[in-house]
Formats: sequence, C-alpha cells, structure tokens
Amino acid sequence: MEDRMAEVTKGLENLQEAITACQQASTAVATASAAEATQARSALESVLASLNEVSDKFFIKTMMSVPPTKACRTEATTVAALVADQNGPIYQRQWRSSKMPRRHW
Repeated sequence: MEDRMAEVTKGLENLQEAITACQQASTAVATASAAEATQARSALESVLASLNEVSDKFFIKTMMSVPPTKACRTEATTVAALVADQNGPIYQRQWRSSKMPRRHW
C-alpha cells in the first residue's frame, strides 16, 4: 500500500521539482540584461504558469503522470543548470531546442 501511495505522489513530486528548477532559472535569468535573457525569462514564466496551472489537476495525482512529469523535471533541471553555469546565449539555444513536453493535462 505504501509503495502505491509513493507512486501516486511521484507525479506531484516531479512537477514540484520542475517548478522549483524553472523558478531558479527564471531568477538567474532575471539578473541578466541581454535581450536574449528577456526572451528566456518570458519563456520560463510561461512554462511556470502552465506547470502551476496543472499542479492541482487529477491527472497529476495518477501513476500515468509519472513519465511526463519526470521528463519535464529532467528538462527543467537541465535548463536551470545551464543558466546557473552562466553559459551566456547557450541557455537560450538550449531552451529553444529543448524537448520540454507540452502536455495539456
């Protein structure tokens, strides 16, 4: 029973970790002044809004949400790491080419 509950909450955990990573990246990008940083921040804010919007949906509380939320968490963590490394315009290119899942939960 405990294993089942852990699986059910894993989607929520993945989603929260993705939100945290996007928030960290957004904060780091906010300190940059380049036009690319403005575009990246806008993209991050859009993703954050979407993630927050789906966080209370029933689907997120099911086992079916684990694979897409895990992929989302992985991509968000990658973006946050690139931004944290301050690789200049590289994070902008990575963000555009990212395969961040666009799910409509």
